Amino acid sequence: GGLSMAFIACVDAVDIALSVRGLTGAQRLSALRNHRSEVWLGTLSAGTLNLVLLPTGIGWLVWLPGLVAGAAERVLTWEEGKPAPGNPIAGIVGESPIVLPAPTTVPSSTSAAPPPTP
Repeated sequence: GGLSMAFIACVDAVDIALSVRGLTGAQRLSALRNHRSEVWLGTLSAGTLNLVLLPTGIGWLVWLPGLVAGAAERVLTWEEGKPAPGNPIAGIVGESPIVLPAPTTVPSSTSAAPPPTP
């Protein structure tokens, strides 16, 4: 039970991490096939950790977020997980600086007189 749940969670976490990187469904499937051994190793360690943490009650609070964060970090090392040049997602992960628009100024009144009272 724990291993099958870990397998589904690993594949889902990797799929979500790749989709956030901007890959299409076909590209994500190809990446999963290319990195099948990494996903299986992640599944085995995630399944073992799940079985150890599940009885403690904090397992779900730590295990699933850790799995998703680990998958997101792992796909950054894959060629498929790197952003294409000019992809706006690149700035989110620190691959390139985030460029913010220039601040706009609101014109202010040049007179120091208070507004007229009604």
